[in-house]
Amino acid sequence: MSKNTYSLRLPNLAATDAFGRAIADAVAEKAIICLSGNLGAGKTHLVKSTGKALGIPEVISSPTFSVCNEYESGRLPFYHFDFYRLNENLMATGSPVETLAMEIDEIMSLKKMLSMIEWPEAFLINQKNYFEDLDRITIRLQTLDNEERLAEIKSCGALSDIVFQSLLNTLCK
Repeated sequence: MSKNTYSLRLPNLAATDAFGRAIADAVAEKAIICLSGNLGAGKTHLVKSTGKALGIPEVISSPTFSVCNEYESGRLPFYHFDFYRLNENLMATGSPVETLAMEIDEIMSLKKMLSMIEWPEAFLINQKNYFEDLDRITIRLQTLDNEERLAEIKSCGALSDIVFQSLLNTLCK
């Protein structure tokens, strides 16, 4: 898998909103975007900005307790995953991680969609990260100060390379 990388400083929330719009504009048909970073790094804010830029009129809320929120009202089907409390959710529902993986496989195989995944590192199948071998973009958000963030963007795969290049074209205008 190829690995193109780019670092982007986000000095404030307006810059994060603009980054979300650029992500939405860069995805023509399909993308899987994995978001990592500490609590408060801006992952959910970036997801909300991206969803809004896709034309989703509903309030985009964090699926921390439901694992996935799905929105069909925008330009593309939009899936927002949050695995921060994954083990608690699985224990509460009695559902094994393999059952959840089958549901996620179905979503990831769609030809048109944008999936943004918070805390992807928490989703393990047989001690291996589920997303590791998928064609995806990873964005690691790092808190620099109260509002400023650093986004480290990496593409991992042929489809993601296309989205990555489109994203860079938008960001570097």
